[in-house]
Amino acid sequence: MNYTVRQHKNNNCITYLKAKNKNEPSYVLKNSDKIEKEYSFYKIPHPAFKSFDTYYDEVEPSTAIKLGNKMLRLDQIYNCSSNSCISILLGQLNPNLITLFDYRLKCITINSLNQLIDLYSQILTVKDECFEKFGFVHGDFKSNNILVSLDNLQSIQFIDFEFSICFSSPDEKQTIESNNMSLYLCIPPSFEITGEFGRLFDIYLLALELKVYYKFFNYVLLDLERIFIHTNICNKSNGFIDFFLILEMIKSQPNSELIYIPDNTLCAELFTIRDTILEFKLDLNILISSNIPVINSRLEYLKLVIQNLKINKVIY
Repeated sequence: MNYTVRQHKNNNCITYLKAKNKNEPSYVLKNSDKIEKEYSFYKIPHPAFKSFDTYYDEVEPSTAIKLGNKMLRLDQIYNCSSNSCISILLGQLNPNLITLFDYRLKCITINSLNQLIDLYSQILTVKDECFEKFGFVHGDFKSNNILVSLDNLQSIQFIDFEFSICFSSPDEKQTIESNNMSLYLCIPPSFEITGEFGRLFDIYLLALELKVYYKFFNYVLLDLERIFIHTNICNKSNGFIDFFLILEMIKSQPNSELIYIPDNTLCAELFTIRDTILEFKLDLNILISSNIPVINSRLEYLKLVIQNLKINKVIY
């Protein structure tokens, strides 16, 4: 079979084999320890982790695909043979699924922007549910790692778990040694984070990505502000409220300050997050009276999560 080989730009343990023949499956090659980790997340008993229709029903982490003896090289065409074995993560995505990033590109009208806001609300509700039930923190929670069904936008699924962690409780502390989340946060791997901070980090990253990479961000924010200023939000999930607050915190920051220019990746350093949240003040007088206690409570809680991190122990 004929494949185009591409290496992940930020993670050299991941290689993509894209089939040249559209009738053949494409593959993702990963180090064996990464395969074991991904396998554990796809086994979480929730619909949000079932993005591969044929995933793991027939394929185990020890599954190997036989390749030739040649070295895999970036953007090379490679013919598979039967002389060597490399462990891979194997599966085919449901063709009805699309990434949130690709769906968002289609949202260019007022109606579609409203639908997009509803979709973000649903995604964050599902994300809260997965955290409450399983302690799940994604760690790389961006629009290209979230899948939706074009047939049913309420069908929301997550993929790509190299950065992911499960916590036994919101207050549990874990070091992020050997976890790629430390790359975002720019902290030593021995630094401890709580489950609740991990949950907050996911929302922060999702908000950051929307602002930086969606050209109609300002229109989305205006619609969100109308919702939070003029309508009762008591039925909104905590995740959606936190998402709005973080968007308000970062809305005035230039995009050039929110990305690493050399590789165009998001800048989500721990000290930046701390200062962004702790220094934020919202004019509560613009809200309808029923929303003031809800918003104020969530804002105080976000600040408490940061204060509980013992950030002063970070040593560079």
